[in-house]
Amino acid sequence: MFKFFKRALTALGLLVITITAAKSDSLSQFATLSLQEAIDLALKNNYELQIVKIDSSISESNHSAGAAGILPSANLSLLSSSATSAGQLDRITLGVGVNWTVFDGFKMFTSYAKLALLDSLGVWKTKAAVNELIARVTLAYADVQRQKDQLLALEDALQLSHERRSLDSSRMAVGSASQFDWLRSSADLNEDSSAYLKQQTAYEDSKTQLLILLGLAQSGELQEFDNESGPALSDSLRIKVLTRNEREKLNELWQTQNFELSMQKVSVRVAEKDVSLTNSAHWPRIDVGLGYDIQEWNWDNGLKNSDRDIGWRYGVSAVLPLFDGFNSSRQVRNAKLNLVAKKYEMKQRELELQSRWNSAQRSYQNSISRLNLEENNLDVAHQSLDLARARHRIGVSSAFELREAQTDYLAAQSRYTEARYEAMAAETDLFLLSGSLAKRYADGKISGTMVN
Repeated sequence: MFKFFKRALTALGLLVITITAAKSDSLSQFATLSLQEAIDLALKNNYELQIVKIDSSISESNHSAGAAGILPSANLSLLSSSATSAGQLDRITLGVGVNWTVFDGFKMFTSYAKLALLDSLGVWKTKAAVNELIARVTLAYADVQRQKDQLLALEDALQLSHERRSLDSSRMAVGSASQFDWLRSSADLNEDSSAYLKQQTAYEDSKTQLLILLGLAQSGELQEFDNESGPALSDSLRIKVLTRNEREKLNELWQTQNFELSMQKVSVRVAEKDVSLTNSAHWPRIDVGLGYDIQEWNWDNGLKNSDRDIGWRYGVSAVLPLFDGFNSSRQVRNAKLNLVAKKYEMKQRELELQSRWNSAQRSYQNSISRLNLEENNLDVAHQSLDLARARHRIGVSSAFELREAQTDYLAAQSRYTEARYEAMAAETDLFLLSGSLAKRYADGKISGTMVN
């Protein structure tokens, strides 16, 4: 009885530990959620990445001599038969045998080399998926921040519209403002309220997309995220301008470490092995076999008799293909055409990636320039709005002037947040194309583009 309770307590303890470990991958463990922590969660929980890792593990498992057909096969057999043609005859045969293909036109060695390439391709795909996921999480995180900043700007505008209508109500009560002014401020307040609700929806949608990437898109997590009861974003986006040396280093890396180019090169080598595999069909095949059998007979044709036979068996078989309806030649021709297509595909992809790299460089430089410009514009618009608000409170300016300054500030805020997001996207694309985004994350430099 004591052992039973001890085992029950042990099982209960393991269950609690399992639940605690599962809970540790949720958002509840964070007071604030930094970009680095978001990437950590995505690498642990993202389902798409787990599928890619499983496919890579399968390719690694298939990379074996047995899968390529290099190793022999061994079998244990048992046969029992009966016949009644001339009395009752019973026979039992127990045997063990080994069969080994010693030559098949080098097909087994070519297959092993192909499996090694497929294993390598799986590794490249996993690396590419990790880098792509880091990029997607970075941009999703930046998008949440962008939508939140825009929401806060609209919240300030909504508060200003409330103040304006309240002021117009007070002035209309004492006769210093007309009903038209009150109606106009009410219409502007409704317009700002509608814009705020629309932006709130965009903000919630951006959070949902981020949580999907983190593998935490449950309703409870969504309700907690970036609200009073749960973690909020701890990083404010601020782009760190890359130096000329850093950009030149990335330019060197992308030509050697770009994952798509590397996968294309491996695919070409796989196609070359396919040509060799189809050529092996023209060669002879040689198999050897070795076995040991025990046979026992029992027959009854009026007299009961029995016998036993024990011995080795061995043999060699050779098969030379002479004619198969030209199928082998057709397969070789198709494999060669496929190889040519793979080479063309690699050249085309190189051109596309070169164009994308050049575009990413231009986009990064332009986005940095635009970000600086929009930051200055936002500062000017903010000062204009403060001045217009002060002038309206003392009755020096009109409601139209205040509304125009408010509209200009919202437009400047929207352009600034958009420019900041585009700069982050351009920077992320540069590191993604150079194949160094995961290394940058591992070195803890992802959050270097953020400030807490």
